[in-house]
Amino acid sequence: MLEKKCSFRLSTKPHCQYQGDSKKMTLNLKYLEGCTNSTVAISLRRELLSLLCP
Repeated sequence: MLEKKCSFRLSTKPHCQYQGDSKKMTLNLKYLEGCTNSTVAISLRRELLSLLCP
């Protein structure tokens, strides 16, 4: 059984947004081939958030 790769592109440039004490990041993912699991996007969002909002 072949594993499908999840391919995506960022629709907007991710940037860090501060609201009070909490850090939020604006990141929109447009799904392409093979993106059936939203946890991929969630983990990617967390990863980018830790990079962009240190």
